[in-house]
Amino acid sequence: MAKQKKKLTGDVYYPSEEILESSRVSDYDCLYKLSIEDREGFWENEA
Repeated sequence: MAKQKKKLTGDVYYPSEEILESSRVSDYDCLYKLSIEDREGFWENEA
């Protein structure tokens, strides 16, 4: 049987533009894709 995800409740706080601009990860989706496609190479570059 598959695990069911819990539905989150409560307030959601989004980061300000200033925080987004100074973020170390500018394109999370791209990095995530690379980490899935080439896990070893991804972490080799990150190290």
